[in-house]
Amino acid sequence: YLSRANLINGNLRTKKVWKGIVAVLLTGGVISCAISSQTEIWWNKQVGHHNPTIARIINQAERPLVISNVSSVNPGDVISLSYLLNPQVKLQLVIPPTIPDIPQGFSDVFLFYPSDHLQQGLEEKYSTKIEWFDESSVKPLGKLRL
Repeated sequence: YLSRANLINGNLRTKKVWKGIVAVLLTGGVISCAISSQTEIWWNKQVGHHNPTIARIINQAERPLVISNVSSVNPGDVISLSYLLNPQVKLQLVIPPTIPDIPQGFSDVFLFYPSDHLQQGLEEKYSTKIEWFDESSVKPLGKLRL
């Protein structure tokens, strides 16, 4: 509003100053958009900020399966991850309290932000442990050793 009012109603010098201000703002906006559109992670892309790294790990597997339960992860995380995964990667979303059967034929089984219930259930059902890729308190990716 301020720039519009000064561009229309201001004197000649004020109009020139405000034209310059508007030009700088528009140029800055275009440059910012160009830079942020080319990056995998940006300050405003909070959902899925681990996903590029996670996708690189999963995509290295020959025939991977990724299991996640619907309630423990933001659906946006799963959707954004799916765009980064190779076509041979299969996703299995589980509705709690279900502990899924793992189909045959997968080289690696990954867990994406699994709930405590899903972790414990899979470890008990398959008598195994989960190998975590991140040692932080939030564990976005684990691998089930079968």
